[in-house]
Amino acid sequence: MIRLFVKEDLGKGIIFLSPQHVHYLHNVMRLKAGSWIEVFNGRDGGWKAICLEKTNKQLDVVESFADQPVALPALHLYISLFKRLDWALEKSTELGITHIHPIITQYSSVHRFNKDRSERIVQEAAEQSGRYTVPDILPVVLFEKALSSVSGGWVAHKDLFERKHDTKQSSDFFHNNLWIGPEGGWSPHEIKMFQNHSEIRPVCLNSLCLRSETAVVVGLTALKYISV
Repeated sequence: MIRLFVKEDLGKGIIFLSPQHVHYLHNVMRLKAGSWIEVFNGRDGGWKAICLEKTNKQLDVVESFADQPVALPALHLYISLFKRLDWALEKSTELGITHIHPIITQYSSVHRFNKDRSERIVQEAAEQSGRYTVPDILPVVLFEKALSSVSGGWVAHKDLFERKHDTKQSSDFFHNNLWIGPEGGWSPHEIKMFQNHSEIRPVCLNSLCLRSETAVVVGLTALKYISV
């Protein structure tokens, strides 16, 4: 069944769809009046709805069939802007990320961030993956500001800096923040800032150098594993 994320409160009754949703249902999926779809808004679980007219501008929300799940554990992704960011946003949504923090680093290959486009990407990924929530995307900020606002986390790098923490003494260390840098790597200045942060831990995701989007998938998978 086709799933759509909507922003309206859900309950029995009529809702009007956005032009983007109308185009998708009518021109892409070719749905006809009387077709059933599922709608969700991140708050009220899953609802069955019927397309009321040929152009699919209105839905009759008929029945609740899935309660809103217990909230996912908070997982924060601090990610440098890079060319394949769209792919990384999609996959991080599929992996259960709850908050996405785009950052500009010294070696970022991209410096413009389209928040509206990014929100559409994560909404579509939530629709396709069966999630009943959509990740929050925070405004893009500079690396220094982002780092100063967090209590700790894991930073991905093949050989970022000499480990200054005894893992045997810090086995209870857990922060739900993952930092992924650009494909040019972290700058010496940024590495120094990580070193000076008492609650930042380096993590090596692979013996080889990973692309940024690959590091997102590997890092989030590992972070979810250790948070269980």
